[in-house]
Amino acid sequence: MSNTENKKILESLESPDFEDSGKFEFDYVIQREILATLLHDKYFLIQGISLIKPEYFVVDSYKFICEELFHFFEEHKQQPQLEYLIEEINSKIKSDAKYRYVAQLKEVNEIYEGNAVSRSYLLNKLVEFAKRQAFKSSISRICDLFKENPANWGQVEDEWRRPLEISPQFEPGLHYFVDYESFLDGLIELDEHTERFSSGFSPIDDRITGGGLARGEIGAWVGSSGSGKSLLLVQAAVKNLMRGKKVLYISTEMDEKRIGQRFTSHFAFMPQEQINIKENKTTIVKAINARLREIGKDNPLCIKQFPAGTADVNDLRAFISQLKLRNFNPDLLIVDYVGELKDFANMKVWESRQRLVRDLRALGVEENYCVLTALQPNREGRKLNREGDLMDDSEIGDSYGQIRPLDACWSINQNREQQKANVGRIFIMKTRNGISKVELFFKRTKTTLSFEPISNQTYLNELNKLKANEAENTIDEITSLEVNKGENDTEN
Repeated sequence: MSNTENKKILESLESPDFEDSGKFEFDYVIQREILATLLHDKYFLIQGISLIKPEYFVVDSYKFICEELFHFFEEHKQQPQLEYLIEEINSKIKSDAKYRYVAQLKEVNEIYEGNAVSRSYLLNKLVEFAKRQAFKSSISRICDLFKENPANWGQVEDEWRRPLEISPQFEPGLHYFVDYESFLDGLIELDEHTERFSSGFSPIDDRITGGGLARGEIGAWVGSSGSGKSLLLVQAAVKNLMRGKKVLYISTEMDEKRIGQRFTSHFAFMPQEQINIKENKTTIVKAINARLREIGKDNPLCIKQFPAGTADVNDLRAFISQLKLRNFNPDLLIVDYVGELKDFANMKVWESRQRLVRDLRALGVEENYCVLTALQPNREGRKLNREGDLMDDSEIGDSYGQIRPLDACWSINQNREQQKANVGRIFIMKTRNGISKVELFFKRTKTTLSFEPISNQTYLNELNKLKANEAENTIDEITSLEVNKGENDTEN
C-alpha cells in the first residue's frame, strides 16, 4: 500500500472516544514504531496504557496485538513473549487473516531499535496526540455544560484544565521521611554492589564514591595536544581489563596498530620506542599470555579506528551492534576522542560538540556501558598550562557546554619544566558523585608509558632535582668555556 493510500486511511479515521473528534495524525511508520516499542519496552508500555487505546491503530492486526498486549500486562504485570501473542492470534482469529496477523507481528517485533532517543520521540508523539484529543473532547464537553447551566464556571474550569494535565506517568519519587531507614539501607547496598570502573588513575578513583565510575556514567580527560590524554585512556583500559572488564577502544586519531603498540608496552613492560618485535616476539607473547590469564576472559579487548570526522555516535551504535553479532559486548567504551567525531550538519561547532558528548553519554546509558573520552582545552587553557597554572572547567575547548553531560572530568597539567622532570599535576575539575577541585600529582614512566601517582613532596623533589642538575650543567658549561678560552689565550 502506498504512502498516499495510507494517508487517506489515516485522515478518514476518527477517534473512538467521541464523535467528530478530528483526524488521526500518526502515519503508518510511527504506528509501527509505537507498537514495536510497546512490545519491548516496559517503561513505554506503562506510559502507553495510560495514553492510548488499541482502537487508535489503523491496521486491524495492530489493534488486536495492542489489545492482547495491554490485557496481558494488566493481568500479569509483565510483557508477553512473542510466542504467547502468536498463540492468541491463532486461537482467536478464525479466518485466513491470522497468517497476515502473525506475519505483521513478526515484522513489528524485528524493527525494534531499543534506544532512549527513539523511545523519547515516540512518547512525545503519544502525549501530543492524547492532549489534542482531550482538548477537542473538552471543548465539546464545555459546550454541553453551557447548555445545561451557563453559570457552571467551576466545571468549565476543570474541563479546560484537564488536557493541560496530560503528561507521561512518573514514578512517585522518594518520600524521604516515610521510610528513611530503608532508603539508607538502599544506599549501603548501592555502594557495595554497584560495579565500578577505573578512570586510569587510582587517586581519582579513591575520590569517587564507591571507588570509580559506574555503568551509564561518562568521564573525560582534558589536556593539550601531546599531554598524554590517549596514554591515560590506554592506561584506563588496561586497569579495567585487569578488573575483568571487556573494553572497546575507539580511536579517531591513531590507527589500530599504533594503539595496539601502546597496549603492548603496558603488557610487556617495554618502552614503546624500544619494542623490537622481531627480536623479542617470544618474550612479548609470553608477557601478553600472562596478562590474559590474569584477566580471565577470552577476547576482552577490541580496538577500532574511525578516521577523524567520519563517524558520529549513531555510527558507533551501529558498529557495536555488529560486534554483538560476533559475541563481543563491551563493559567499557573508550572514545579517543569525542572532538574528532563527525559534527552535526548545519549546526554551530560549540552546539555540535555539546550534543556529541550528550549523545555519547546516552549511548552509555542505553547499552549499560561506562564511557571514557577526552577533550581539548581552549586557547586560555593551553596558556594556563604553559604558565604552570591548573586548567579548570572554564578552559574546555570548542564548547564549555561539553562538561555538562559529564559525570566526571579531569585535566592534565604539565608545562615544559615539568615535562623535563617527567612529573605533572592532575586536577579534578568535576565529580558528580565524589570530591571535586582537588590537585593530584603524577610521574610519567617511560617503561610502560604510564602515569604513576606520587606525593606532593616527591613532585617538588623531582622539580628541585631537575633545577639542581640544570644548574650543575650550566656551571660545567661555563667552566668548560672558561677553560677553552684560557687555552686559546695561551696559544695566542
